[in-house]
Amino acid sequence: MRYDKYRAWFVFCAAAISLFASVALLVWLGHSFENFRRANARVVLELTRRNLQETLFGGMNKAVDLAEMMKRAPANSALFLRYADKILKKETAICAYLVADNKVVSIWPKGSFTEEIGRQLREYPYVFSLSRLIRGPFVGGLVDLEDKGNSFLFINPMFEDERYLGEVVVAAKADYVLKELNMAYLRQSGYEYELWRVSPQDGSKEVVEASDPHIDLSDAERCTFYMPTEWTLMIRPIGGWISLRGRLLLFGGGAFVIILLSGCIVLSHITLKQRRQISSILSFDHETGFLNCGGFLEELKRLAARGKNEYTIIYFAMDEYIRLTRIMDEKQRNEYTEHITRCLRDYIYSPHITARMGEASYAVAIFEKMEMKEAGDIARGISLELLWKTRIKENREYIHADWYFVRCPEEGTDPESLITSAIKGCEEKRQRKAMNGISVSL
Repeated sequence: MRYDKYRAWFVFCAAAISLFASVALLVWLGHSFENFRRANARVVLELTRRNLQETLFGGMNKAVDLAEMMKRAPANSALFLRYADKILKKETAICAYLVADNKVVSIWPKGSFTEEIGRQLREYPYVFSLSRLIRGPFVGGLVDLEDKGNSFLFINPMFEDERYLGEVVVAAKADYVLKELNMAYLRQSGYEYELWRVSPQDGSKEVVEASDPHIDLSDAERCTFYMPTEWTLMIRPIGGWISLRGRLLLFGGGAFVIILLSGCIVLSHITLKQRRQISSILSFDHETGFLNCGGFLEELKRLAARGKNEYTIIYFAMDEYIRLTRIMDEKQRNEYTEHITRCLRDYIYSPHITARMGEASYAVAIFEKMEMKEAGDIARGISLELLWKTRIKENREYIHADWYFVRCPEEGTDPESLITSAIKGCEEKRQRKAMNGISVSL
């Protein structure tokens, strides 16, 4: 009897442990599967965010080009119409406004919407005034422009020193802009999505586009970015992170513990690999293969922890690059990217790391003790190698590099402070050069 009693307890305990282990395994598998899908979603989010910002602030934003052309004659209506016709005639734009002295002085196309000429800026939606406040390009949407319908606004102010001269506003059809953003590919890739922004006027949520406005995406993966108002993109797999079919498969597979454990190992490996891929994407510039700004800083910190505390950071800012890339064709842009990559890779023989700090700036950290003159000679030599000339629309154009260097430990040991000093020094150097109209050397 006692033996049977103990055996019954053993069976009960074994069954309870097996049941608990199976439930724990199912729960763990469920979380692992969801984490795996969330890791994939974060990769998709990052790539989509980059595409959105590059599209809205890149070739689609014609207000930047118009504002640059009108800066010297901010109230010249005839000149504005000529430039706007030249730039926008092939674009799907509704209209373009020229604002000076806080009122509309001209509207493209010529002869259209003439009743709005002379209207004060305050009579238009609030977003018309934001570019002046933030002192830079602004993308607003969706905006209802009365009889013009829903539009995206590309706004760029014009300043002379600290004085506001006016602004250029290009209104593009919302359907066209959303089509160019190509959000539908998320649905085709198996994701529900919602793109929304915070209203700059009252802080409310304004949905720009959603795959299905009736679906709750509160548990979705999301990323926030600025243009310069706050925009948020949320995505979640269709049917949820774990679909009904997935739940059935998990519960059905509970009977095959060994297979499930093997699957867990594979799943964990894939998840870890995915996380490394995400880390790599976030640390490198996809065009050049160099580190980005964050990756550059982390690499310097990592090397400093290993005792590499003698190095020189040379920062390069490419003059005229942003302006010219907007009028270059794709082949010219690729040639120049390859030129920069080749120069920064092949010129330096000492141990070094290279980073693309921004759209038009690069940095090199050379792990070698240098005197001021030696560092200056190397920086000057690299800048000469980076010089590039091309022909655009029958005009000969040049891109050259301004530079500045800092040394560790002579000028500090904190990598972040050294990078900031190099950037600030280069900007001050460029400002002095612009003021004096002559070349400045260290």
